[in-house]
Amino acid sequence: MAVLGLAAAVFFEGVSMQLSLSNLEEGVLAMIAGHLIDSGRKLCAESDLFAEGLDSMGIMQLMILIEQRYGVVIPAGEVTRENFSTARGMASLIRRLAMTGS
Repeated sequence: MAVLGLAAAVFFEGVSMQLSLSNLEEGVLAMIAGHLIDSGRKLCAESDLFAEGLDSMGIMQLMILIEQRYGVVIPAGEVTRENFSTARGMASLIRRLAMTGS
């Protein structure tokens, strides 16, 4: 039982480190730049992704990539312009959903 507790603590510590806001922002930006937006400009955490070309089809693809990479399913009610307009907004959403187990 003690070994299981230690393993769980190490696992959760690794997850929380992986789910730091800056790591998530970098991960989201990598998914976007690699798959969804090719504007030729370097994107940052506060870049307006809709102005850069993200559309509804891109959001759907991004939701699949997020689920595959982070194991987080984004409920329909969370698919808002506020949550998806920047990498920072998406990173905050992913972190919140992962921490609450949603």
